[in-house]
Amino acid sequence: MPELIFTPIIPPNLRSILDEELVKWNKRRREYDAKMPARCRIAGEDNNSVTQNIKELFEVIVEIKALLGKVKTDDLPDIKSLFEKELVMGLTETGVDFRILAYVLWFKEVVLNHVLEDVFFKAAGEKDQCKRLVSCLTPPVLKVDAKTAVRWTDKAVAKSVQKLYTTVCDRSWQIQPTAR
Repeated sequence: MPELIFTPIIPPNLRSILDEELVKWNKRRREYDAKMPARCRIAGEDNNSVTQNIKELFEVIVEIKALLGKVKTDDLPDIKSLFEKELVMGLTETGVDFRILAYVLWFKEVVLNHVLEDVFFKAAGEKDQCKRLVSCLTPPVLKVDAKTAVRWTDKAVAKSVQKLYTTVCDRSWQIQPTAR
């Protein structure tokens, strides 16, 4: 059945960059590119003025991907060594609660100083926060206790800084009961 001349032909939208979606989009784009010259001939219009040029769109997408790839690989410091060097728990503090709270706040300060907010302060970043906080804990006995709690006792501790704080405080009181 022939298409009505008044039915608009809308160019296909690119919904995703997954291979399957790109194949579907490419097929729809070829159909669009085949229909538009015929429609323009019938209507007496210039094909270039009616169709949408997608060359600039792909150049922008390529540039964005290049920038994102650079950010993910080149601009990030070695996070493990950075936190091992800069994140130190102040053991001179006598109060367990205050010592651990200061440690967590210092972690946030290190993250802000090195512009790592996108890595640690997004929804998925809380697990990474917990991992880094546990890896730099001192004394070593507390670090081992916290790792054991995260791995075997309560897996939710590995995904929530608040739960990790509570667990580390509890473990600290067990190790050093007079420091409350």
